[in-house]
Order: sequence, then structure tokens, then C-alpha cells
Amino acid sequence: MANQPPVSKPKTPIVGKAEKMGITLVNKLRDYFDPPQRGEVQYKYYVRTGACNQCGMCCSDISLVHNEKIIETEEEFEALKVFFEDYRYFEPIGSNQYGLRFKCKNLNEDKQCTIYEDRPRFCKKYPSEDTLLMGAELAPQCGFGFKPRFSFDEVLSQTATKKRIRPGKLLNALAPPPTPPPPPPLWGAPPSGGKKAPRGAGPRGGRGAPGGGGR
Repeated sequence: MANQPPVSKPKTPIVGKAEKMGITLVNKLRDYFDPPQRGEVQYKYYVRTGACNQCGMCCSDISLVHNEKIIETEEEFEALKVFFEDYRYFEPIGSNQYGLRFKCKNLNEDKQCTIYEDRPRFCKKYPSEDTLLMGAELAPQCGFGFKPRFSFDEVLSQTATKKRIRPGKLLNALAPPPTPPPPPPLWGAPPSGGKKAPRGAGPRGGRGAPGGGGR
């Protein structure tokens, strides 16, 4: 298809907590040196897992994206339909803080596609790797998921070799800044398990205190 197809933006996490941490680490390393670009080879970074279980959620409440931007107004949508035929499959059903929400006109009451054999190419590809790279999420009922094609250790090694940088140096560059130590207690505060400071030994400088008048 020559024209850029609309991309759905589902609603809940694509992967579990542990898998999401792994994807975050891999993305962080890649983005630090070589951010992925749109339109790259499908499944270059991630492998799609699972299968469609015909829940119909990806057809009944989705966002549509054009040029990596969610369609926000009905005026914008009507203008796009003039030039991009695939948008005519959809109709607005509401909006949220991100933009318009849509449903497909070809979904029947049983949430079955009435043009399944002739459905658009982007429907056949869904969910695509671009879906994940754009930060989209899948409905909890969806049978699909994603996992990184390479582990964090593999990406670290590949990137270190490509950039001729020691893996340890890469990890240091990606690590969050160290947590600063807690501030010291105020002068005159009792040490752990000790007795209270004597009266008059506070910051004003009693006898023997730094800056005070003791001899």
C-alpha cells in the first residue's frame, strides 16, 4: 500500500512486568546510540507472539494515527478520508485526552469482521512492531504480545562491538545518577543511641562550640 495506513493505539500493557522491564532496558540502550526509525524492517527489534482470539477489541475502540500523530478532530478525519481510502472503514465514537476514538464499520454485532478475507493490509499486520515502538498498548483480551528479539546482554555486546566501547562504559553511561547521601544531622543533634546535647550547646555557640566564646 503506497499510502501510510492508520495505526491503532490500544489500551493496556502489551507484555507482563518482567518482559516490560527487559524491553525498557533494550530500548534504552538502542535509543542512546541509534534510535529506531519508522518504516524499518518489520520485527527487526521484536518478535510478535500469540494469535488472534477474535475478541474484536482492536476494531471497536481504537485511535487512528496519521504521520505519527493521533487524529484529534472530526474535521481532520474527514479531510484524510478524501485522500486515504482506508480511513473510510472507520467512524468516530467519541474521544479521550489523546484524540478521537473509532470503530470499524465492518464489525457485526457478534464482533466478527464482515470483510475478513478482503480486510486492509494494516489489519492483517496488526499488531505490528511499529505499534510497540510508538508506545501503543493492547487490550487485555488480545491474544497477541511482543518480546525483544535480542536480550539486553546481546544488545549490549553488539552495541559495544559496533561502537568500539567497553560494555562496562556503556552500562555506566546508561546508569541513573547515584543517589546523594542524606544530609548530616543538625549541629547539636544527639548521636545514634546517645544522650541529648546539653542546653546551650546549639548553633548559637555556647561554651566550647565552634565559633563560640569558649577558651
